[in-house]
Amino acid sequence: VKNYYDDGTLQSEGNMKNGLPSGVWKYYTPNGQLHQVGEYIQGKRHGRWLKGDLSKTNYLGDICLNPNLPDLEKRLSYQENLLDINIRYFKLGKIINSEFYDINLNEQKIIKR
Repeated sequence: VKNYYDDGTLQSEGNMKNGLPSGVWKYYTPNGQLHQVGEYIQGKRHGRWLKGDLSKTNYLGDICLNPNLPDLEKRLSYQENLLDINIRYFKLGKIINSEFYDINLNEQKIIKR
């Protein structure tokens, strides 16, 4: 099954079994970036689910920045390198554990040998 946003961009994809989501499902932002992935068992979330910047690019649709800022491109570039990953563990639809990782790729150093 594939579901789409109003503009035709892929919203989610996965399998259905007996009318319920089953197996691995993937969810995307309106920009087409992978945003969430996990598994359904008997129509309920189960196991480890990843949510956040899974495509290595932050979804900027919710960030309000003044378009007249002189360093707008620099700020957008910086924001795109901020990764937030949530890992949630489900057992037949109930959250049993949650972890959050805040990663700033702007501070990563590249070592050349």
